[in-house]
Amino acid sequence: GREKWMRREWDHDCLAFYRQAIELDPNFALPYLGIADLYAFSYETKLAEDALAKATELDPTLHEAYATRGFLQMFHRWDWAGAERSLRRAIELAPNSSKAHHWYGVYLSIRERLNEAQREMEKALELDPTALVIMTDLAEVHYFKADYERAESELEKVLTIDPNFLNARMHLVKVRYKRGASYFLGDAEFRIFVKKLRESQTPAQNYDVSGLEELVAKNDEKGLQKESEESLYKDVTSHPEAYLAL
Repeated sequence: GREKWMRREWDHDCLAFYRQAIELDPNFALPYLGIADLYAFSYETKLAEDALAKATELDPTLHEAYATRGFLQMFHRWDWAGAERSLRRAIELAPNSSKAHHWYGVYLSIRERLNEAQREMEKALELDPTALVIMTDLAEVHYFKADYERAESELEKVLTIDPNFLNARMHLVKVRYKRGASYFLGDAEFRIFVKKLRESQTPAQNYDVSGLEELVAKNDEKGLQKESEESLYKDVTSHPEAYLAL
């Protein structure tokens, strides 16, 4: 479950693994913390907070719970001061927690403290050098610092390791746009890639991308823009949790 979570694979498998762990050992705190982390990336605030409360009830020494609390305070409660206290407390109690350093780095980047954010992200990556999500978020710090060349280079490193890591592909669209590429062409190519990947993973599901591929082949900017706006509206209204997750 944690491996799927670190890959940011937003499907039911991740949650199913956590629930299976709880069935095997109802007093094991970590799967509850995993569920809290998962729901923290959705609009399900109460489910996240309930799972976090259960995790800390089972194990009051679970220091990474402070990082999860900080994330919830940051994105669900807009409690910036409380979020920073929680995240700093997580690092104080668990200095080798890549998650704590990573999410504090996210907080600092949002607060536009970008040099501090970069240091925290680099520390998180030092602690977990294979974490593609941390590598991607570090690239985003470079994007916020307007170092688009460095951001693109870092994202390409991620995709060299795993061409299917969608967070990196998604961020690459806006980075390349800042470097002069067409946003709507890049966005269309990203959505075609996602749909073909999903179809390969679930062969019974058919995704028709022929119309989008035709617009890309014609380099039809206006058509791509119209299609993108219609697709975004449809996706957001059908699956709003996916966009908070990203």
